[in-house]
Amino acid sequence: DKGVILQMPSEMMNQKISGLVYLYCAYNSKRDKQFALSTDDKGMQVLNVKSIAPGDYTAKINWSANGKNYYTEMPITIN
Repeated sequence: DKGVILQMPSEMMNQKISGLVYLYCAYNSKRDKQFALSTDDKGMQVLNVKSIAPGDYTAKINWSANGKNYYTEMPITIN
């Protein structure tokens, strides 16, 4: 199955996290996809990418935990 494992930083384990994961495709905005952030107690989430076209994306992750807001970006390739 096609899935991308998202692992939050270790200090986020056992934390109540809310936020969004946005997969941004620089060359075709129709390929952009958004996921609600819903991690398990180990700070992990599997994103179902079966319906996403193969290509290069930037994962833009906004989340909050314990009253603090966080943001990170990372390149990702969907095969």
